[in-house]
Amino acid sequence: MDSYLKLIQSTPLPVILIISGILFLLLSITGGISGKIMVEPGKQKFAGMVGILLLLIGIFFNLSGKEKEQDPGDKGPASESSPLGGPAAVPSSAAAPVGFGQVVPYFMTRKVTASDISGKSVAELEIMRNEIYARHGMKFTRVDLQEYFSRQSWYAPKYEPGNFPTGILNPIEQANIHFLKYQETLLR
Repeated sequence: MDSYLKLIQSTPLPVILIISGILFLLLSITGGISGKIMVEPGKQKFAGMVGILLLLIGIFFNLSGKEKEQDPGDKGPASESSPLGGPAAVPSSAAAPVGFGQVVPYFMTRKVTASDISGKSVAELEIMRNEIYARHGMKFTRVDLQEYFSRQSWYAPKYEPGNFPTGILNPIEQANIHFLKYQETLLR
């Protein structure tokens, strides 16, 4: 059961919506699946409408996500300097635009690869990893990190360090945090 939960957690939302839409459409057409899930004949039309809606939403999100993906080889130029030494690992070109001219860095929208971080220092990896938390509003106990992120126009601190709700991180962000932390330990 745990393996199914992990699989679902690592599956992008658009894929889940598309699969759910297909299942609802099957329920509307056949009236049931494997004799275990049954839909009353009067509710099959409703199941079909829900299926179409889920399918369309999933396809929309899937297509809009692909348009926003950044070229993996384009990491963008570094912006601002890091208080930890060296340039910050925050690219000024990013994968997904956010309101008011802000952008979300590629390491929040797709999995980071070894080639993405090739040549980066421990300090740069640390900034990348902590930016994921900072973009969700985490405050930092380390003065240098708090000062660095406080200078970023997009930073809106709202969670104390011990009260950060890790459940708001999506599977890509969680994977990148673990990957970047591991890479930091290899470089130390």
